[in-house]
Amino acid sequence: MKTVFLVSILLMLGVVQSAAWAAGFAIDVQGGRATGMAAAVTAFIDDAEAAYYNPAGLAQGRVLDVRVGATPIIPSFSFQDPAGQSISGIVRPVPPPHLYVSYGVTDDLSVGLGVFSPYGLVVPWHSDWEGRFLTIKSDLKTYYINPQVAYRIGDRVRLGAGVQIVRSTVSLRRAINFVDSEGLAELAGGTWGVGGNGGLQIEVLPNVLSFGATYRSAVNADVNGRAHFSNIPINFQSTAKDQNVSTTLHLPTSFSLGLAYQALPALKLAFNADYIGWQVIQRLEINFEDPSLSTVLPKHWSHTWNYHFGAEYTLNAQWRLRTGILYDPTPSPQDTITPELPDANRVNIALGAGYQWGPFAVDAGYQLVVITNATSTSPLFPGSYRGVANLLSLTVGYHL
Repeated sequence: MKTVFLVSILLMLGVVQSAAWAAGFAIDVQGGRATGMAAAVTAFIDDAEAAYYNPAGLAQGRVLDVRVGATPIIPSFSFQDPAGQSISGIVRPVPPPHLYVSYGVTDDLSVGLGVFSPYGLVVPWHSDWEGRFLTIKSDLKTYYINPQVAYRIGDRVRLGAGVQIVRSTVSLRRAINFVDSEGLAELAGGTWGVGGNGGLQIEVLPNVLSFGATYRSAVNADVNGRAHFSNIPINFQSTAKDQNVSTTLHLPTSFSLGLAYQALPALKLAFNADYIGWQVIQRLEINFEDPSLSTVLPKHWSHTWNYHFGAEYTLNAQWRLRTGILYDPTPSPQDTITPELPDANRVNIALGAGYQWGPFAVDAGYQLVVITNATSTSPLFPGSYRGVANLLSLTVGYHL
């Protein structure tokens, strides 16, 4: 019986860490304008949202630009086991916020600050569902504070760079099977990390064709936290006792390459190819205060390329209309997909609009995220996952 319990705890610990990294939950909807174009803005972004999408775009002369908003994400997902039984996860909106400020110190030199959450997820299931011994709820939050500087070289080249200060928290709740009863285990931990980012924009053909590139470094940090157990039978309380846990968090390197083409005086077309280096996640090493509970689990993730197409149409001096589409593949092989992260290849369809009134601006972007059917062959919990998500990003700006 104790052997069964120990195996159960080890599996839980692997689940906690796999919730922390996934391309399907690398959040790139960090502003209303970019969301409406499926984030295909690396080559031309020219307002304070550039603090996330490309810091080179901050170099816009002696201007003050402030943007603040949020992107409520409403996911809906379901699981079907090999016997054909289906269950839906709990629908719970998650609203990651964003704040950007840029200021032109001179005609060529600008400074900026971005505060945003580029990685995160909340995956809640019903407390009595059949996979509760793997997960009831997994939660990842990241908070990036990103001061930056940008410089314009002549009329055609802009450069930008910054430091990213990162706060991350991870938690998981799951049931423990004691055959005659059920207990509850909860893990939570947090960490700070530091990295860097940089970007480039070039007007290849002035007012016609532009190129952009941006880079974010990996952020690696040790995570320290606590494990809490409740409803534990007396025979197991010596093993299932509250104690410290630790692991290492790897947020991967990413970079983006983009082109923007002014097809008509009022129509801009854009393309991005974005790389995320998920191959750093080959195994998950979890360390318990009680060494008998520590474990190493294989994950075998691979890097991904995401492809974004977007368009922006200037209707008049006040209104801009936007659309876009994104293809976003999962980094996870079939045998490591588990219910705390029901990830799969995604297709995002985007629509948006922007309104300018004097120095004030409002940008709204919507995306329908279609999570394609994914069949898991994981020995922990085989079955199929599918779902959709609705994203609505709203940003209010002031430009002077």
